[in-house]
Amino acid sequence: MKRRAIGLIVAGLLAGCSSQPQDENGPTWSGTSNKSPEQYAQCLLPKWQTWRPQARQDVTDSGVRLVASAGFTQALASTSVDRDGSGSKVQLFLPQQWRESTAWVEMAKACQ
Repeated sequence: MKRRAIGLIVAGLLAGCSSQPQDENGPTWSGTSNKSPEQYAQCLLPKWQTWRPQARQDVTDSGVRLVASAGFTQALASTSVDRDGSGSKVQLFLPQQWRESTAWVEMAKACQ
């Protein structure tokens, strides 16, 4: 029983680590948009959901955050869309294994 409890604690800690966006090296891409954070998210979320149906949108104090996870690794991709004057500042964070794909950046640019 004690081993099982320790195993569950370790698994929980590891799951928490794997669910964090890979942003230690800064954003994969950043840009600006004349759209509000909500308008930008309305454009980008359906594009993400084409690839990752479980992608979601969360409201933040400064705008919107989109999050999608890889099914088998649970690594997260996220985009922060923050109010910036009359538009938005956009930052895309991708896990290392997704950084070679240009599709995520192209989807973000298409919504500018």
